Amino acid sequence: MGNTIKFNVGTDRSTSKILLFLLSKAGELGVGSLVALYDIRRWGWTYVQGGQASVREIERLHDKRRVREAYRSLKRYRYLVERKVGKRLLVTLTDKGRSALLQQQLRQSDSLPKGTFTVVIFDIPESERLSRRQFRLLLRQSGFVKLQQSVWVSQRDARQIMADFVRRVKLGRWVNVYYGSQFFSSPTIE
Repeated sequence: MGNTIKFNVGTDRSTSKILLFLLSKAGELGVGSLVALYDIRRWGWTYVQGGQASVREIERLHDKRRVREAYRSLKRYRYLVERKVGKRLLVTLTDKGRSALLQQQLRQSDSLPKGTFTVVIFDIPESERLSRRQFRLLLRQSGFVKLQQSVWVSQRDARQIMADFVRRVKLGRWVNVYYGSQFFSSPTIE
């Protein structure tokens, strides 16, 4: 019957294993071929001359350039500040950078189970009006929703991050952070 090979898959387990192995190798070869085709299409003659090693080196240099550009951008927008200490260059976050990092950490923290919230309650006095305004702004920009005037909630597990921040900026006398789940009227968060 020509070039056909017949396997009795139902009775011979080793034949089944061989077939599965060959199919998996064919799949790997197909994926590898697609990657090579993509590289050839994107990098053209560079790939043909130096192969995958040349392409990877070019990508590494592009990544390095992106890091430098990001660093310059962070300095330009005043998220970072540099200063020379002896022969060393010291790079630190500015207040604006720390605030942006905190907001990012709060937004990316894990979600709490449905019906459970991180609750922030505060009563910052009028004498600390600027701190109160900045704290509200931080809560709003970090994804918290106002439940009442000085009660804010989030479905993110942000309790520890927020508690550390409150301690660091010395607002602990006026701010309390905890988990809440049994609300009379459940908060609606988009």
